[in-house]
Amino acid sequence: MAIVILVTEETAGKLKAFAESEGIPLEIVREGPAELRVVCSQERVESTGSTLHIGGWMRCPVARETAARLGMHPKQFGRLLDILDIKIRDCELGCF
Repeated sequence: MAIVILVTEETAGKLKAFAESEGIPLEIVREGPAELRVVCSQERVESTGSTLHIGGWMRCPVARETAARLGMHPKQFGRLLDILDIKIRDCELGCF
């Protein structure tokens, strides 16, 4: 089953290329319901398990929980966060 991600037009191409290279079934949408929402932010904002802020940050436990919920390996999720320029804070295990 594909992971549905709501993204901006600017981000769609990067995430499609990522999904293909990692073999992750992502469904990229621009509207409607989704497991994850990717939004642009003017400053570094904390990302949550449901909303990823481009250029923001995310706590390690939240990143691990989100990766598990999406069925992704933490390293894969870390690469996704790298593409979105999202930094990990309070890293506990070096998973990312």
